[in-house]
Order: sequence, then structure tokens, then C-alpha cells
Amino acid sequence: MPKKSTDYVVVGAGSAGSVIARRLLDAGHTVHVIEAGPVDTDPAIHSPQGWPTLLGGPQDWGLFTTPQKHANDRRIFWPRGRVLGGSSSLNGMIYVRGHSSDYDGWASASGDAGWSWENVLPLFKRSESHELGANEFHGGDGPLPVSIMGTPHPLAAAFVDAAVEHGHKLIDDFNADEMVGAGYNHTTTRDGERMSAWKSFVGPVLDNPDLTVTTGALVHRVVLENGRAVGIEYSRGDGELERAFADHEVILCGGALGSPKTLLLSGIGPSRHLAELGIDTVIDLPGVGENLHDHLLLSNIYESLEPLAAGTNNLLEAQLYARSTGWAGAAPDLQPLFMHIPYPADGYPV
Repeated sequence: MPKKSTDYVVVGAGSAGSVIARRLLDAGHTVHVIEAGPVDTDPAIHSPQGWPTLLGGPQDWGLFTTPQKHANDRRIFWPRGRVLGGSSSLNGMIYVRGHSSDYDGWASASGDAGWSWENVLPLFKRSESHELGANEFHGGDGPLPVSIMGTPHPLAAAFVDAAVEHGHKLIDDFNADEMVGAGYNHTTTRDGERMSAWKSFVGPVLDNPDLTVTTGALVHRVVLENGRAVGIEYSRGDGELERAFADHEVILCGGALGSPKTLLLSGIGPSRHLAELGIDTVIDLPGVGENLHDHLLLSNIYESLEPLAAGTNNLLEAQLYARSTGWAGAAPDLQPLFMHIPYPADGYPV
């Protein structure tokens, strides 16, 4: 097969892949982005109210967990984006960073001060174009538009008012110096449209001749030569295997599920697990595909006694952050989120 070579091959055009592709292009490199899903042309992607209709659709991998012991052995539906923009084209568009203690904890655990809140905040600001402009916590001229909430839905306003009435602090900006309390989310939208990572970071440079984009391409494995990643092997609709080569690096951006899977299929991972799968071990790398955690979501569903007004924002307008412990420096591990949509709707794979 003919050799297609660029400086970098980026596998996955989601939140991480979009940012990395743009930064590499800005640095003058040639980049080949490989995405399993289609182009982001579905109008529901770009409407802030359209995201519930995307879940379980053609832009979603349609994944389920294994049976969960503490959820009555149910297999839980797990939406993951399969389209340009990845999950940033399917999610609820809430723009909220981790708590400062999260990043400081990463720095401590890794021994790398670069992960500390003090050092990651400038990177967040560099990426952001906030509706209210630059300040201590926000950037004003980055690629990613961030907007404040428009006029909230009456029920969202009632949620925030009730939280404040019960003693929670009213928070204007969850991404500023105080996160614990109730308020309205900022969103990755602008002028009434979703601004996915792909649309924000790569959209403005799609005509860059150094950029190659391949959609509908399922990556099968990383191509290794003498222990070094030199490319990837993928197939499109006809099933014929193709290869894309990187002169510098192959960068996996398939997400928490896709990247470990690609490594394992390439023979990179715990040799014990690879043997169970019938895959020859190329590099014995314990930890790949292991120790996966995700947060628990408990739905409290209430019947409205009267017809509800239609949503005009992202349908996930109001939120409350609280701590289950009394330690003031701890990250808020209780996060009630208010949604004013029919949920679960008919046909939704709960």
C-alpha cells in the first residue's frame, strides 16, 4: 500500500485531538487527523437544545458498560461521540474546569509541578475566548468561545433560588476562585450555536494545506517498527486496510475508552490480559485498559403539574456544588445538576 506520511498522525478528532491538531499546525507541522465518525453536518449537533436527540444516534458509539453489581446488574448506557468534535459535539456544553485541588493532587501524585493549578490555569486561559473578556480566571482571545447563561428557564431559576434559600452560596462563575455553591453554568456556545472543540480549534484552519483529515476511518492498530510507533493502520467503508505514517509521532486521542483499546489491539498493554485476548505482546505495559472509573449519576425525575416552557439555552442551566466532607480545601464531590427536559424520554436507552 502507498505510504502516506506527515509529521504527526492524530487518532481521534474529539476534544483532545482537535486541540493538539491546531497547536501542531500553529507550530508549522504537517498533521493527519484520523476520525472514525462522519463530518459534523447534523443540525442537531449545532443547536444547544439538540443534544438529547444525538444520544444513541449515528454520531454516538452506542456503548454500554458491563453489568454493574450495585446498579441491579444493569448495563449502563455510556454516550461517546463518534463524529468530528467527538463528545464535544454530543455533550451538554457545560464549561467547567476541575477544582484547583484536583490539579494540585495530580502534581503531587506525579511529582510534576506542571500539573498544578497555578501552572494549568494559564493554559486554560490561552484556549478560551470568554464572552465577558479576559480577567484573572478567563482568556479573551483564545480559540474556544465560552458564554454566560442567557435568560434561565423558570425552573432553573427556581432551583438556584431554592438552593440559596437553604443556605448555599450564590456563585456567579464556577471557574473562578470559589466553586462551592449554586449558580448558572457557562457554556461552550456562541450566538446560539454549539462550539465544539473541532469547530473552535480546527474549523478556522481547515484550509491549511498542512492539514489532512480522514473521516469514517476505524483505526485497528499502531504500526511499530523496532519498538517505535511509526504510523497507524485503519479501514474505511470498503474494509480495505490503509496506513498513515508519522515522521515524528503518532498521538492517540481516542478518549478514555478508545486509546487504551487501540494500544491493546497493537500488543501494548499487560501481557497477561493480552494473552487472554489472543494478542501477541509487543510491549508489556501494565495499567493499559485497567482501573477505569467514572462518576455515578442518580436521576431524580419529577412530574410537572403544568406544561413546561421550551428551553432556549443548553437545557443544563443550573448546578450546585457541595462537599460531603467538612474540609474546606476538598473538591466538591456532590454535584446536583438541574435538567428541564423529558428524561428519560421514550426510547432513551437507560
